[in-house]
Amino acid sequence: MNKRETVDPRPAVLAALFLLGGATFTPAVAEQALSWQRGPSTREAENGTILENDLNYVPGNGQQAANYYPQAAVVSWPPIPTNQPGRYRVSLRARTEKLGPSSLVLQAWVRPEQGGLARATGHGVIPIPLAVLPLNGVTFVAPGQWQEFSLDFDVEADKPVSVGLMYLGADRPCAVGKVQVEALSLRLDKLDVPVTISWARPVKLRYRHNESGQLELRLTNASDEPRQVEARPVVITDTDARRPGKPRTFTVPPKRTIAGTLPFDIPAEDGGYAAVAELMQDGKSIGENGDVFAVSDSPFQFMLSGGPPFPYWLMHAHHLGLKGFRERVLDKWDRYATNRVEAAELMRRSYCTYVEWFAWAREDATVMVEDSDEPYLSGQVFYPVSRKQILLLNGLMKAHGIAPSAYLNACPFGWPGFEVFRQHPEWFELDPVTGQPSAQFDTAVMERYLKGETVGGNVYPVIGANYDAVSPRGGQTYLQYHMDQLVRSVQLYGWEAFRYDAGPLPTNAFPTVKARLAALNPPVGIGNNQGICCLGTEPTAIWNVYCRDGSLMMEEDITFAFYRATDPHRRWLDWIDYLRRGSHLARSNGGHYTFINNGNWISSALGYAVGGHPHPYQFHKNPFGDSERFMLRYGFIFWDLRTRMLAEPEKIAQVVSARPLWWKPLVSQRALSAKHRQVLFPLFNPPAEEEVVGTTITGAVEGAVLTFAPTPKETVSAWLLTPEPVARRMELPLTRNGDRVSVTVPRFWGWTTVVFDCENKSWFKWNR
Repeated sequence: MNKRETVDPRPAVLAALFLLGGATFTPAVAEQALSWQRGPSTREAENGTILENDLNYVPGNGQQAANYYPQAAVVSWPPIPTNQPGRYRVSLRARTEKLGPSSLVLQAWVRPEQGGLARATGHGVIPIPLAVLPLNGVTFVAPGQWQEFSLDFDVEADKPVSVGLMYLGADRPCAVGKVQVEALSLRLDKLDVPVTISWARPVKLRYRHNESGQLELRLTNASDEPRQVEARPVVITDTDARRPGKPRTFTVPPKRTIAGTLPFDIPAEDGGYAAVAELMQDGKSIGENGDVFAVSDSPFQFMLSGGPPFPYWLMHAHHLGLKGFRERVLDKWDRYATNRVEAAELMRRSYCTYVEWFAWAREDATVMVEDSDEPYLSGQVFYPVSRKQILLLNGLMKAHGIAPSAYLNACPFGWPGFEVFRQHPEWFELDPVTGQPSAQFDTAVMERYLKGETVGGNVYPVIGANYDAVSPRGGQTYLQYHMDQLVRSVQLYGWEAFRYDAGPLPTNAFPTVKARLAALNPPVGIGNNQGICCLGTEPTAIWNVYCRDGSLMMEEDITFAFYRATDPHRRWLDWIDYLRRGSHLARSNGGHYTFINNGNWISSALGYAVGGHPHPYQFHKNPFGDSERFMLRYGFIFWDLRTRMLAEPEKIAQVVSARPLWWKPLVSQRALSAKHRQVLFPLFNPPAEEEVVGTTITGAVEGAVLTFAPTPKETVSAWLLTPEPVARRMELPLTRNGDRVSVTVPRFWGWTTVVFDCENKSWFKWNR
């Protein structure tokens, strides 16, 4: 995250938590830098001592229209020049009329035209900040109460940094109403810190156990003389235990920024971690910076699927056709490749660890490798694609620790599959009534495909396959041919997983294909799209075949609730029950659970809470705290396959809250051993709307009390896991009342989780 913020006054547990790394000391102010200026819609009040902004669309303030989203300033400072590198602090006092979600942020960023990263949206280009502090209902304590805010950030020697109190334009009033800022409180100070770790992160978001860890960092020297400094890597576990590595010495020239690396050991245990670069002086830590990562050999264990789309890739290239694809992509390859590097960086910064490419192959089951870089149309939906493009994007993903996964089917779903089966007619499945080959197709569409013309809609054929019939040409069964295509495709493209869709493998073939993929080096994962819709709501042997030993099970029909008003799961409570049931059936049979999520941030967070992996086209970001970063850091407790649904939690727990909460369907238990368990209580603040399309949170949850009854011999501790305002874990004090314990839940807006750690230690006494 590379950000250092403080907010006062706040409850002590929230102080200085807006930072993963950050300085561990309080530097002195060296000098005040630059003067602030009002934004176009900011006005003076109380004789100029107060600045006010209603955070609404005002014509002429820089927005092209009411629904256009640029960075608009409440107050800002001129860009800090590159000849003044170092650490800076912006600070102010502010208050709001109301609490609630807001697009108001205090942030530092590099403008895109000056080399900064930016995200293109349908409503304008939004710069990616270097450091950011949201000023919304999470950070303000009460309406009308003045609070002090500060944000520390680093200016490196090659990019001018802008800073300001900014908001994104919107077509409706901001939930916090009017914001006021004390004019005299506005300061931008350069701090007296000679050398800083201005940027650091692990090279990959997910590491396999046999890989070597690497922390990349940049050090900035603000002084006028060379500085020799020592830095070491530190890996921090999800219980906040610190594992320092070997230090290295760096020499940083005056007024310069240098880049370097620090190797670190990959932890032996699966889990979520932070890796920070720690700056040392006289054997003591004087600052650190870094970010989160995960460790698992499975591409599904920490599956976070989403991120921004890649232009001119698959569905985003369909409109080009083969001719336009060649002109826009292949004929301008260097420019295209450079732009994709930036797009991959944006995907990584959204904490995406898994991508699935839909309809990428010439044919989903029978033609999954290419002999040249010539563009082709994918057989199912006529997307223009090139081998060169797949190799580039998969390589970029893997370099960031993002697993590329291939969508496919077991039987042919594309026109080239007809040719394969024409050469091997014995592989056709025969219709039991007519005795003819089982196939559905449109010859007019097939002719257009053969001419290289794109067609929209459901244009693909479906061919039934006899998986066991042996071909006289080569002596292979169709299943063997299909598996050979998978292996060759892995060797060419580096896939880390395959997921079967509407044409799944038969139950007797699935274990065979799974074993073949698991035997590869490194092993390749396998998944399905069936779920409750196809396999039913009760546990069966088929559920076990498709899920056991860490396979992936997708649920697609659950997404229909978001755009079908008559869907039986349209209400939130019905949708949660469906989600919970699907997750339980997959996970209790040893599989990872994912679901198509064309919903919103609440449906994503609910999915995480029950151990699932939402599968949206793009992330639905939580307005109160980054859920994806939180799950990468602390999500293993939810995703661990030892964590299972706990039925009837009301028998062992009670929640008392002034606001109604969702919790009963979401409770899980993680069995670490016969004498050690963790009971997870996700708590959700429901939206005002009854149906799943609604996400309006009308107020924070304050003072909720959770009471829990452990077994008589258990020793209990409690802690909080929450993405608000940033991913964090904190111990909670227990109140005891007879055989029960209670905790008061810290204030939250969206979702938070209380974990009771229960251990029966009576055997220690017996051992003595």
